[in-house]
Amino acid sequence: MENKQDDENSVNIKESILLSELSDDPNDYDQNNYDQNVYDQNGYDPNDYDDEQRKKKKVIIILEGACLQLIEVKRFIYELANSRKHKNILKKNKVDEENIKNFRPDILHQCLIHLLESPLNKFGYLQIYRKTHDNQLFYVSLFY
Repeated sequence: MENKQDDENSVNIKESILLSELSDDPNDYDQNNYDQNVYDQNGYDPNDYDDEQRKKKKVIIILEGACLQLIEVKRFIYELANSRKHKNILKKNKVDEENIKNFRPDILHQCLIHLLESPLNKFGYLQIYRKTHDNQLFYVSLFY
């Protein structure tokens, strides 16, 4: 009887040793340790910087060229022209046919997507401003 228990214990020990050897599998990792290793390899750690340091150092990006325009919908009520109706509205506001082609909200959208996904934004070092066709400057909020 003792022999059977010893055999079962030795089998359990062997299985636990084998399982511990399998933990080196690249698909089996602890996410926190993995993230820490990535930060160490790349030379930065987001926990090294406090809020005061983040406030001091910023990258400021001003997007212009993919024109958007503020349009007066009602008296003292302005909206940004969207892609579905901006051609007609711009014609009403006497914008040249050649300049209407420069109003590209899709370009602005792609730029904002890439900037918001960047490491600078994730660590809090990015400020984005948008310049309109009428030379008005808007701050783009990074929180959504």
